[in-house]
Amino acid sequence: MKNALVILAGGKGDRFGGSIPKQFTKIGQHNFIEYILDNIPINTFKIIVISCKKNHIKKYLKKINNYANKSKVLFSNPGKTRQESSFNALKKLKPLNTKNVLIHDSARPFVSNKLIIKIIKNLKNYHSVVPFVVYNDKKLINNKEIIDKIKNIQTPQGFNFNLLYLAHKKLQ
Repeated sequence: MKNALVILAGGKGDRFGGSIPKQFTKIGQHNFIEYILDNIPINTFKIIVISCKKNHIKKYLKKINNYANKSKVLFSNPGKTRQESSFNALKKLKPLNTKNVLIHDSARPFVSNKLIIKIIKNLKNYHSVVPFVVYNDKKLINNKEIIDKIKNIQTPQGFNFNLLYLAHKKLQ
């Protein structure tokens, strides 16, 4: 089974307030993307696509060749939206016979190996796997306390590659 990981790293990080985009901020010796790549389960992904601006590759991802021994690392152009960035990355994967793809937000470096493995395992039975955290949101409605169970969607999100690619293609 050929699994691929897409890391969306085209954001500007405006809300983060730094001089560089959040995903290129250092945590110790590594930036967020390098941290993700250092900590993903070895041999889980045959291909990794990083969606980011070309000048960011040269400026912030100087150690990217260190990961080439684990996986094939490709780059795609970010789009104006998350959807467009995702589709650009999927187009890079299309000729490579990818079975499953996980799409991850580069600003979330602390994804656990356990979660990644669980998503890939569940893709054997489902076309998509989207992790979430449930929390209770309390509201007062007509002086009665109502508790809503809210699902906070997480990344990475896993998909059957061909179905996701076709869905994106239909939206063009």
